[in-house]
Amino acid sequence: MKIPLHVRQWGSSVSPFIYARIYLPWSRLPLFCWLLVDSGSFETLIGQSDLEKGFLKDRTLKRELLKTPPKKVLIGGGRHDGYPIGGTIIRLNTEDNNNMDIFPSNAHGLYSANQRETAQIPSILGTECMSTNKLALYFSPHKKEAYLIQEE
Repeated sequence: MKIPLHVRQWGSSVSPFIYARIYLPWSRLPLFCWLLVDSGSFETLIGQSDLEKGFLKDRTLKRELLKTPPKKVLIGGGRHDGYPIGGTIIRLNTEDNNNMDIFPSNAHGLYSANQRETAQIPSILGTECMSTNKLALYFSPHKKEAYLIQEE
């Protein structure tokens, strides 16, 4: 099964992104956001700006996120607080317009009271999630072509 990605400018280069619906265990509504498909990141993260856009302003949801102790996650050489979110489902669209659900075993919500630390960090689909769900990444920066393919 092939999942097309969007190649977009990110910093001084281009990177593969995917638009996804993320279902968090404490909400009936999905969070719609772009995830950077990052072959250099083990962790799957939901960025603070995406959480705030979708849910974090709701006190109940913020309390749910912050009730577990954070884990320090490395992003771009910096250490940030990642709050575990078990039971997360990421719904992707395949090239033939079907839905494909993937299940990260270690998704984290990125949160800091000092938003300047985390505001520019995107949501990330990391290698752990790709490996667990048997997804391979094809990325050609010069062709601006990228996709995920599910292996057997």
